[in-house]
Amino acid sequence: VLTSSVAAMMYRADRPRHFVVKENDWTDAEWKPLSPYQVSKTRAERAAWDWAEEHGWKERLTVVNPGFVLGPALDAKTGTSLDVIKLFLEGAYPAAPKVSFPIVDVRDCAAVHVKAMMVPGAGGRRLIAADETLSLPEMGAILRAGFPEFAKKIPKGSLPDFFVRLLSLFDRSLKSVTPDLGVVPTVESAYVTELTGVSFRPADEAVRETARTLIEYSAVRSPKRERK
Repeated sequence: VLTSSVAAMMYRADRPRHFVVKENDWTDAEWKPLSPYQVSKTRAERAAWDWAEEHGWKERLTVVNPGFVLGPALDAKTGTSLDVIKLFLEGAYPAAPKVSFPIVDVRDCAAVHVKAMMVPGAGGRRLIAADETLSLPEMGAILRAGFPEFAKKIPKGSLPDFFVRLLSLFDRSLKSVTPDLGVVPTVESAYVTELTGVSFRPADEAVRETARTLIEYSAVRSPKRERK
């Protein structure tokens, strides 16, 4: 079982504004706006399938393609995905870029990996581990409603696309999201539930659980503590 990403499936220059990501879709690794992450995920997965094909292992390889992974943290350490929620709660964003991602709760992502090693028929498949799509402004609204003590820090507005592109010339972290501006991807993942039995949790639950555990582990300081 190989862990890839939906990033290896959903980036092409000819995408419409609203599009559905399906099992056999591939990112165009030569598309210039792509970030190193998106390119590396695509090329690594291509290489794995090529190797499996060459050695007669194609039906023994299963690839899991997670979406934007959120959900409960194990400790105060954060990676790229959890940092997005952390920075929301810390007031780091004056406004949020209008970018959208298919979301998966880390518990469901783990369950898909386990089932991929156990269920008949998983061999030779790409399993999209994601369900609902949320934009960053929508995540902000979920956090404001669920954690009112942080509401003043969480941005209500959104950044115009042209302004994000302008800022990306000076901010490398924004440059990585420019391919996502102006498009809303959704995923076709019902086949994964049918094959594995894993039903995906609602995306808003994953957002709230991320914030709850980051606060619980003191990865984010409560505004009440800051005032003392």
